[in-house]
Amino acid sequence: MGLIAQEVSMEPMIEIPDEVRDIYRLYRPTPLFRARAFEEALDTPAHIYYKSEHVSPVGSHKLNTAIVQAYVNKKEGVKRIATETGAGQWGSAMACACKLIGLECMVYMVRVSDDQKPYRRIMMTTYGADIVASPSNLTHAGRHILAESPDSPGSLGIAIAEVSARLAAQGLPERVMVDCSHGNSQRDYRRQADVASDVAGQIATGSRRIFGAMLESNIVEGRQDYVPGQSTTYGQSITDACIAIGETERILDELARAQQARG
Repeated sequence: MGLIAQEVSMEPMIEIPDEVRDIYRLYRPTPLFRARAFEEALDTPAHIYYKSEHVSPVGSHKLNTAIVQAYVNKKEGVKRIATETGAGQWGSAMACACKLIGLECMVYMVRVSDDQKPYRRIMMTTYGADIVASPSNLTHAGRHILAESPDSPGSLGIAIAEVSARLAAQGLPERVMVDCSHGNSQRDYRRQADVASDVAGQIATGSRRIFGAMLESNIVEGRQDYVPGQSTTYGQSITDACIAIGETERILDELARAQQARG
């Protein structure tokens, strides 16, 4: 409930707890760099800076929010967090956060991603997390899938079902947020629409396990390389490839209609 209270708060700022600040100090502040080549490419008098989050223990910014989530859950009496991960970045962040905060952690990782990224498993287990390749024999949903397809590569829907089952077994709310990109889309930005459709289908048929979804979206589809001295396409990513704004609108409409169908 503490996390939900933050989401709906009307306060312009929310104080960061001292315990969380102490952990942030282990790797923050992160380096601030001036993007001089980017300034030259844009031919702008403005000074442009960017923060580099690669210095965090898990190599990404995701630890920043994972620590807060673990902290709030511990304050509310939670002993163990179960989560789902596709490519393993979020799982790594939550595993580290739970270790730092003092919680147990279980990560259900889509089996095909678990097979392809053993280094992510090593990182998560180093932080003390229990890693389960999904589908697994630990839940009814997993056993049912494996009985029909022993070599199943797993999927987003299966991992969500297994996480939800574990949450229910611990008397916790069966609520998850889904990343439609990264490992869940097999690193193909165009497949985000397929993942979102899967999510919409689950919502429309009555599932209340999913409370949100994340998309990688921009004005222009795809991505581009930044080359000093060359112009760039306005509204197109220079990092991860994204779906275009029109496709984003279509997906959001599909999710909204699913929500209406569920009621």
